[in-house]
Amino acid sequence: MNMQTSEDRRMLKFCCLMAALHFFIILVSIPIANLNEGWSFIFVWGVWIVIDFPISILNIVLYNPLISLQAKFPTLEYVLYPPYFIHGLLGTIWWFYLPRIYYKIKNRKIKS
Repeated sequence: MNMQTSEDRRMLKFCCLMAALHFFIILVSIPIANLNEGWSFIFVWGVWIVIDFPISILNIVLYNPLISLQAKFPTLEYVLYPPYFIHGLLGTIWWFYLPRIYYKIKNRKIKS
C-alpha cells in the first residue's frame, strides 16, 4: 500500500493551488483580452507568453494545426483556439508540475 507522507500531501496541495490559480487568472484574462481587437489582446497574450515561457514555444508549433482543426470541428472552436489551448490547458498542466520540478532540482543540489 502506498502511503503518502505529509510532505507529499503538502506538495500535492501546493501543485493543485498553483494550477488552480493559473487557471483562474486565465479565465479572468480571457474577457480582458477580448474587450476589443486592439492592444488589450496583444498585451494580455504577451504577458501569458512570458508567464508560461517553455509552454509558449508551442505557439509557434501548434498555431496552424489548431486553426485547421477549428475549421474541421467548429463546435470545439473555443477549446482549440491556440491561446486558450496552449495557455489555458497546457499552461495549467505546466504550473501543476513546475513546483515538483523545482523541488526535485532543489533537493538534488542540497544532496550533492
